[in-house]
Amino acid sequence: MSIVTKITAVFSFLVLMISTLVGYISYNAGSRLLEETESARLNQALQTVEREFAIMFEGVSADVLFLSDIPALKYIAEYQADYPIQAPTPLTEAELLACSSGTFLGFMQNREFYSQTRFIGRANNGRELIRVERNKTGLQVVKAEDLQEKGTQDYFQATLPLEDNQLYLSSIHLNQEHGAIEIPYTPTVRAATPIHSSNQEHVGILIIDVEMQKLFHKIQQNLPQNMRLYIANQDGDYLLHPDESKIFSFDLGKRHLMQEEFPQTQILFENLQNEFLDISLSSITHPTEENFAYFARMQFSPDKLQNAILHVGILLPHNVATGKWTILMDSLNKALFLCALGILFTFYFAFLLTNPLKKITLAVSRFSKGEHQVDLCLNRTDEIGELARTCQMMANQIRWQLLRLEDEKHRLQTIFNTAAEAIVVINEQGSIESVNHSLEKLFGYKEYELLGKNINLLMPEAFHVDLKEEEQNTTTDIPVRLLNGGQELQGHHKNGQVLQLHVGISEFSIAHGRKFVGMVHDISLRKQAEQALLAERDRAEAANRAKSSFLANMSHEFRTPLNGILGYTQLLRRDAQLLPTQRESVNIIHRSGEHLLALINDILDLSKIEAERLEIVPIELDFRSFIKDLNYLFKARAAQKRVAFMCEETTPLPNGIYADGKRLRQVLLNLLGNAIKFTDQGRVNFQVGLHDGVLTFDIIDTGIGIPDADLESIFHPFHQVENHIQSLEGTGLGLAITRRLVEMMQGTVEVESQEGCGSHFHVAFCFPILNDTSQLQVQESRAVIGCAKDVRYRLLLVDDKPDNRLFLSNFLTSLGFIVEEAGNGKEALEILQQQAIDLVLLDLFMLVMDGFATAQAIRAQTEWQDLPIIAVSAGVFAQQQQQALAAGCDAFLEKPVNTEKLLHYLQKYLGLDWVYEADKTQFDDNGPRPPSNAALLYEYLPRLRECSRHGDIQGILDVLDELPEAEAQSEFFACTRQLVQDIDMQGLRRLLEQAQAEMRS
Repeated sequence: MSIVTKITAVFSFLVLMISTLVGYISYNAGSRLLEETESARLNQALQTVEREFAIMFEGVSADVLFLSDIPALKYIAEYQADYPIQAPTPLTEAELLACSSGTFLGFMQNREFYSQTRFIGRANNGRELIRVERNKTGLQVVKAEDLQEKGTQDYFQATLPLEDNQLYLSSIHLNQEHGAIEIPYTPTVRAATPIHSSNQEHVGILIIDVEMQKLFHKIQQNLPQNMRLYIANQDGDYLLHPDESKIFSFDLGKRHLMQEEFPQTQILFENLQNEFLDISLSSITHPTEENFAYFARMQFSPDKLQNAILHVGILLPHNVATGKWTILMDSLNKALFLCALGILFTFYFAFLLTNPLKKITLAVSRFSKGEHQVDLCLNRTDEIGELARTCQMMANQIRWQLLRLEDEKHRLQTIFNTAAEAIVVINEQGSIESVNHSLEKLFGYKEYELLGKNINLLMPEAFHVDLKEEEQNTTTDIPVRLLNGGQELQGHHKNGQVLQLHVGISEFSIAHGRKFVGMVHDISLRKQAEQALLAERDRAEAANRAKSSFLANMSHEFRTPLNGILGYTQLLRRDAQLLPTQRESVNIIHRSGEHLLALINDILDLSKIEAERLEIVPIELDFRSFIKDLNYLFKARAAQKRVAFMCEETTPLPNGIYADGKRLRQVLLNLLGNAIKFTDQGRVNFQVGLHDGVLTFDIIDTGIGIPDADLESIFHPFHQVENHIQSLEGTGLGLAITRRLVEMMQGTVEVESQEGCGSHFHVAFCFPILNDTSQLQVQESRAVIGCAKDVRYRLLLVDDKPDNRLFLSNFLTSLGFIVEEAGNGKEALEILQQQAIDLVLLDLFMLVMDGFATAQAIRAQTEWQDLPIIAVSAGVFAQQQQQALAAGCDAFLEKPVNTEKLLHYLQKYLGLDWVYEADKTQFDDNGPRPPSNAALLYEYLPRLRECSRHGDIQGILDVLDELPEAEAQSEFFACTRQLVQDIDMQGLRRLLEQAQAEMRS
């Protein structure tokens, strides 16, 4: 399309839009003028209608009041009254009636709209006394024998009770004076007023019947012929309508309403209280034509008349469409004229503008064909001349750019061919369009062997792709799939060798479609290294699984004998008949067993940490009792090495915290135990504080210290400081586990140390603080000796090891339980069927039928659904515990069995109240008495009291060792030794104070 055509089209469009806008404005202005003119005509016609009705209603009201006041009627009223007051006239009643009839007759001669004038008396059921009517022959006075009784008529009943000068105005109806609708139809409205005697007695009414047909005809004659008049009463029934079948249809048994024919007039009937409401409607859609219309409500309230309401509508047919069509054609003619004139001007302007441009176009065309030495300059000073000069400058620049592009093309081709990376260019169909020397070397092909060939030539058959099929199915191809980072593929060397490649694709578009540049890198050596690493990883994972299996088996094997060792030491420690030396031996065995169990737990914890299976389970922890227990424990240990131990609260401590008490205790036990272990003299300070919500623990000792080279490696597994004899004890896992536990609890651990001067470990945690610890359970430290209830509970002990059953059976029997034993799950189910069991202690790993199957079998029976089952096993891995709970066990108790934890579960699931051993520190008349040897007391008692005041446990033991053997075995000194071994310093002080008091007495 030429520029002339484009300019002409654009400006023609603008001219057309402007012409259309002018025509539209002209049409709207003409339409508004037409609407205003016709609306004024409608309003004027409506005023005419309203004026005629107003004149009629005012006239008939005045005539009724005038006739009711004539003297003859006044005298007739006295004759009709029951108790007349005014003196009667000399005329008789008949003469007065005749006189009044003549007055009525003369009055109606000048009132062509009146059809009847009557005086109706109250007597004789409202019999007419005078009636003058207009018929086809003219006016006549109705004879007395033709007068009727009207006492039952609505207008009589409504008018008679009114006061003087009050009027009754009926609605407009067809006349039914003689009991039937008159033919032809006579629309009538009645105006009436009551007649009273001089003593205000109701004697009758005066009524005038107005024939409305003549008034309707007069109104229609005064309106323009093209206007259609609609008149409806207060309810919307038509009184006047172009269609005569709809007039007064409500009197004929069928209603035609204005609001139904013209729904927009509904508002006139819904707001009857609004006296001035009207509605003007333009271009109302009529069933057959378009009209202007005006509807209004006329509310007449002449003096002494009740409200009269009429609804009037006036329509102007035909004129609207005709007038608007005329205006539209006139506006269209104007718009077409302006449009034609504008197009002619536009074409001439385009010709003047484009003629010089054609010269420039011809010159540019020759330039594009290779004639670079063209002259584009025109001798013009306007914008076209500037354009020509600009084109000339562009032509010069293009010539220079072409020369530069030739050089750039040669340089890029050199880079492409000498690049170390193998490069291939392919099109959308996968055909090779260019390769560099590196790709030739990588695949063994020459460039001429690859050009035009499909990319599948360089890939093994397993990587071939049907590009057309793939485009149909997935709308993609190999280059597109290798975008965004590339992909590892296999390549095919010319000699058949398979190459491991990494291929990255970049895309660019040119006029002939998309092209793809592939960067190919040989990763064969890297893939070989990766395969070797994968093999090493598989061997490491296999070794790790073997280690986990070994640890699980060894844990089970160690815990099984330890269950018997620690179980019986717990039973023996409860025996009050043991001698002090025997009790000390049992304590040594128990501590040794616990030490061995701690070593096993350390190894298992490290394994769980490495496998990320160790969980932190926070609980509400009574923090003050927690610190107090640590203080008592390590003060006794420090005393045994004659090392001072000090527990300090650097700030007020919270009552409770929300933390995993077991793991926090494990961390502090490791750090405090190492501090005492590696301190031979001096002191160990344990400082606890709360700073800005951070709970800190500082363990400071004056021990051997740690060399700088070992400060970081001490936290590695199995590492020990090798320059001290004590480093040979333990597994070397304590600090490694400590650091991992601290990190799992979102805390930090730091260490500062100087070799030969001591160490300082700083641990910090952000635990939630619990200030209210009233709900925390306080652990009872006294020994349990039985149940408070008289009921003897029956327990079922299931274990395939007789030694394990014997220990638990002896322990539970000593507390008053009845114990049934089973060697496997099958025997346990048989016992459950024979006897009522209150609780089951179930080992998990047994022959014949293991604990998991046994628990499932128990839960499968309805009568055993609520039977408590406590799993007891040496397998302490979380997976085994979860399997036990999933099988139906209520709790898990690990071996070696901790009797305190077992008592806790028995209390929880059986609802027991324990009976505890009497406190050893309270002595009555039957308690241990001081020895009778006063000299012995004077020698040893002060030293014992002095050591107890300073918490010197080792000093107390040294004093007791100095006693003669006979005295050392006495009840008093044996009890003293037991309190020291139990680290009950408070009970020891009370015992020594009681002995001091008795010695003084």
